[in-house]
Amino acid sequence: MVAVFGRGTVAGLTNQIAEGSFLLFLANLIGITVTSLVVFLLQRYGSFRTCWRNLLVWLGLLGLLSLPLSSALHDFSVRQQMDAVFAHVKAGRLKRVAVAQGNPRLWSKVRLMYSNVSVVDNKAMLDLVLNAPEDFLNQSLMNSLNQRMLERAKEFGLDDLDINISVIPNRVYKFDN
Repeated sequence: MVAVFGRGTVAGLTNQIAEGSFLLFLANLIGITVTSLVVFLLQRYGSFRTCWRNLLVWLGLLGLLSLPLSSALHDFSVRQQMDAVFAHVKAGRLKRVAVAQGNPRLWSKVRLMYSNVSVVDNKAMLDLVLNAPEDFLNQSLMNSLNQRMLERAKEFGLDDLDINISVIPNRVYKFDN
Protein backbone atom coordinates (compact mmCIF):
# COMPACT_ATOMS: atom_id res chain seq x y z
CA MET A 1 0.00 0.00 0.00
CA VAL A 2 1.28 3.48 -0.83
CA ALA A 3 -0.11 6.62 0.79
CA VAL A 4 0.33 9.98 -0.93
CA PHE A 5 0.67 13.17 1.12
CA GLY A 6 1.10 16.23 -1.04
CA ARG A 7 4.22 15.60 -3.08
CA GLY A 8 5.57 12.82 -0.86
CA THR A 9 4.62 9.18 -0.65
CA VAL A 10 4.86 6.77 2.24
CA ALA A 11 5.23 3.15 1.15
CA GLY A 12 4.04 0.34 3.35
CA LEU A 13 1.71 2.47 5.44
CA THR A 14 -0.74 0.17 7.19
CA ASN A 15 -2.65 0.48 10.43
CA GLN A 16 0.55 1.05 12.42
CA ILE A 17 -0.43 4.62 13.27
CA ALA A 18 -3.79 3.53 14.70
CA GLU A 19 -2.18 0.67 16.65
CA GLY A 20 0.49 2.97 18.06
CA SER A 21 -2.08 5.58 19.03
CA PHE A 22 -4.21 2.98 20.77
CA LEU A 23 -1.18 1.65 22.68
CA LEU A 24 -0.32 5.18 23.74
CA PHE A 25 -3.90 5.77 24.89
CA LEU A 26 -3.89 2.55 26.94
CA ALA A 27 -0.50 3.34 28.47
CA ASN A 28 -1.72 6.80 29.50
CA LEU A 29 -5.02 5.49 30.85
CA ILE A 30 -3.39 2.76 32.93
CA GLY A 31 -0.57 5.03 34.12
CA ILE A 32 -2.95 7.77 35.23
CA THR A 33 -5.25 5.26 36.96
CA VAL A 34 -2.44 3.51 38.86
CA THR A 35 -0.89 6.83 39.86
CA SER A 36 -4.23 8.19 41.08
CA LEU A 37 -4.85 5.02 43.13
CA VAL A 38 -1.45 5.39 44.78
CA VAL A 39 -1.94 9.13 45.42
CA PHE A 40 -5.38 8.55 46.93
CA LEU A 41 -3.93 5.87 49.19
CA LEU A 42 -1.08 8.13 50.28
CA GLN A 43 -3.52 10.96 51.00
CA ARG A 44 -5.64 8.53 53.06
CA TYR A 45 -8.78 8.87 50.92
CA GLY A 46 -9.24 5.13 51.17
CA SER A 47 -7.73 2.09 52.74
CA PHE A 48 -5.50 -0.50 51.20
CA ARG A 49 -7.91 -3.23 52.33
CA THR A 50 -10.68 -1.88 50.11
CA CYS A 51 -8.69 -1.10 46.97
CA TRP A 52 -6.00 -3.80 46.76
CA ARG A 53 -7.98 -5.78 44.16
CA ASN A 54 -8.33 -2.72 41.92
CA LEU A 55 -4.65 -1.96 42.29
CA LEU A 56 -3.70 -5.55 41.37
CA VAL A 57 -5.99 -5.50 38.33
CA TRP A 58 -4.50 -2.25 37.04
CA LEU A 59 -0.93 -3.41 37.71
CA GLY A 60 -1.72 -6.65 35.84
CA LEU A 61 -3.01 -4.64 32.88
CA LEU A 62 0.16 -2.55 33.02
CA GLY A 63 2.20 -5.76 32.90
CA LEU A 64 0.22 -7.02 29.90
CA LEU A 65 0.65 -3.71 28.13
CA SER A 66 4.42 -3.82 28.59
CA LEU A 67 4.67 -6.76 26.13
CA PRO A 68 3.46 -4.93 22.99
CA LEU A 69 5.21 -1.76 24.11
CA SER A 70 8.57 -3.53 24.42
CA SER A 71 8.06 -5.16 21.01
CA ALA A 72 7.22 -1.78 19.46
CA LEU A 73 10.30 -0.23 21.08
CA HIS A 74 12.52 -2.99 19.67
CA ASP A 75 11.03 -2.60 16.18
CA PHE A 76 11.52 1.18 16.38
CA SER A 77 15.14 0.73 17.48
CA VAL A 78 15.92 -1.62 14.58
CA ARG A 79 14.23 0.72 12.12
CA GLN A 80 16.30 3.65 13.37
CA GLN A 81 19.53 1.64 13.03
CA MET A 82 18.66 0.63 9.47
CA ASP A 83 17.66 4.20 8.57
CA ALA A 84 21.04 5.38 9.90
CA VAL A 85 22.83 3.05 7.46
CA PHE A 86 20.87 4.47 4.53
CA ALA A 87 21.50 8.01 5.75
CA HIS A 88 25.21 7.44 5.03
CA VAL A 89 24.37 6.33 1.50
CA LYS A 90 22.01 9.25 0.91
CA ALA A 91 24.61 11.71 2.21
CA GLY A 92 27.10 10.50 -0.39
CA ARG A 93 29.26 8.55 2.04
CA LEU A 94 28.91 5.33 0.08
CA LYS A 95 32.59 4.50 0.65
CA ARG A 96 31.78 3.49 4.23
CA VAL A 97 29.16 0.91 3.21
CA ALA A 98 30.48 -2.66 2.93
CA VAL A 99 28.84 -3.32 -0.46
CA ALA A 100 30.73 -0.45 -2.10
CA GLN A 101 34.16 -1.25 -0.67
CA GLY A 102 34.72 -4.05 -3.18
CA ASN A 103 34.46 -1.73 -6.18
CA PRO A 104 34.07 1.93 -5.18
CA ARG A 105 34.44 3.31 -8.72
CA LEU A 106 31.57 1.15 -9.93
CA TRP A 107 29.27 2.16 -7.07
CA SER A 108 30.12 5.85 -7.40
CA LYS A 109 27.66 6.02 -10.32
CA VAL A 110 24.73 4.72 -8.25
CA ARG A 111 22.49 7.11 -6.32
CA LEU A 112 20.00 6.11 -3.67
CA MET A 113 16.89 8.11 -4.47
CA TYR A 114 14.53 6.72 -1.83
CA SER A 115 14.58 4.26 1.05
CA ASN A 116 11.84 3.16 3.39
CA VAL A 117 12.23 0.69 6.25
CA SER A 118 9.23 -0.84 7.98
CA VAL A 119 9.74 -3.18 10.93
CA VAL A 120 6.84 -5.13 12.44
CA ASP A 121 7.19 -8.09 14.80
CA ASN A 122 10.93 -8.44 14.10
CA LYS A 123 10.29 -8.68 10.35
CA ALA A 124 11.48 -5.86 8.14
CA MET A 125 10.40 -4.64 4.75
CA LEU A 126 12.92 -2.56 2.85
CA ASP A 127 12.04 -0.49 -0.21
CA LEU A 128 14.91 1.01 -2.19
CA VAL A 129 14.91 3.11 -5.34
CA LEU A 130 18.30 3.34 -7.05
CA ASN A 131 19.34 5.53 -9.95
CA ALA A 132 22.08 3.90 -12.03
CA PRO A 133 23.41 3.74 -15.58
CA GLU A 134 21.45 1.41 -17.87
CA ASP A 135 24.05 -1.30 -18.23
CA PHE A 136 25.36 -1.10 -14.68
CA LEU A 137 23.17 -3.27 -12.49
CA ASN A 138 22.89 -6.85 -13.64
CA GLN A 139 21.11 -9.75 -11.94
CA SER A 140 24.25 -11.23 -10.31
CA LEU A 141 25.16 -7.87 -8.79
CA MET A 142 21.62 -7.44 -7.46
CA ASN A 143 21.67 -10.98 -6.01
CA SER A 144 24.96 -10.18 -4.28
CA LEU A 145 23.48 -6.97 -2.88
CA ASN A 146 20.41 -8.88 -1.69
CA GLN A 147 22.56 -11.53 0.02
CA ARG A 148 24.66 -8.92 1.83
CA MET A 149 21.56 -7.13 3.04
CA LEU A 150 20.10 -10.39 4.36
CA GLU A 151 23.35 -11.05 6.25
CA ARG A 152 23.28 -7.53 7.65
CA ALA A 153 19.68 -7.98 8.76
CA LYS A 154 20.79 -10.87 10.97
CA GLU A 155 23.24 -8.48 12.66
CA PHE A 156 20.26 -6.28 13.56
CA GLY A 157 18.52 -9.32 15.06
CA LEU A 158 15.76 -9.52 12.45
CA ASP A 159 13.97 -12.77 11.73
CA ASP A 160 13.01 -11.92 8.16
CA LEU A 161 13.78 -9.21 5.62
CA ASP A 162 11.78 -8.52 2.44
CA ILE A 163 13.70 -6.36 0.01
CA ASN A 164 12.14 -4.48 -2.90
CA ILE A 165 14.73 -2.78 -5.09
CA SER A 166 13.60 -0.57 -7.95
CA VAL A 167 16.21 0.67 -10.40
CA ILE A 168 15.69 3.81 -12.45
CA PRO A 169 18.07 3.51 -15.40
CA ASN A 170 19.71 6.60 -16.79
CA ARG A 171 21.53 7.18 -20.05
CA VAL A 172 24.34 9.68 -20.49
CA TYR A 173 24.71 11.49 -23.79
CA LYS A 174 27.97 13.29 -24.53
CA PHE A 175 28.21 15.97 -27.18
CA ASP A 176 31.59 17.05 -28.52
CA ASN A 177 31.96 20.16 -30.67
